Amino acid sequence: MKLIGKCSISKKKAKEGFEYPIIRFPLEYKEIIGKKAKIYEIDKNKFLISVDENSEDKLSNKLDNSYVLVRVDKNLLQKTKALGIDISSFIEEKLRELISIKISMRPPGFEPGQRAREARVLPG
Repeated sequence: MKLIGKCSISKKKAKEGFEYPIIRFPLEYKEIIGKKAKIYEIDKNKFLISVDENSEDKLSNKLDNSYVLVRVDKNLLQKTKALGIDISSFIEEKLRELISIKISMRPPGFEPGQRAREARVLPG
């Protein structure tokens, strides 16, 4: 994502008691005037606006899936881009490795949802 501009959120008063927030886009985006937009709330006070009519369903499906926003140092991000490293794939791969390590390190015992095995009792 890239920053395209900054603006104050103003209000539109439709009638008494009804006020709506209005966001202004930079002038170079005037071709979207009149088009329908989908607004997604990603997190509290974080929104994504989609005006692309061709990929609305794809975007909805992607947003319904779990995505985690990760903060990465800007210099580190620039270096990875310069080297052609896809950080999404890299993070996903490292998470899979970590999960498999954690699963293999689990102490033996009962797994949730499994029936308990019969124990052999040694003569005392």
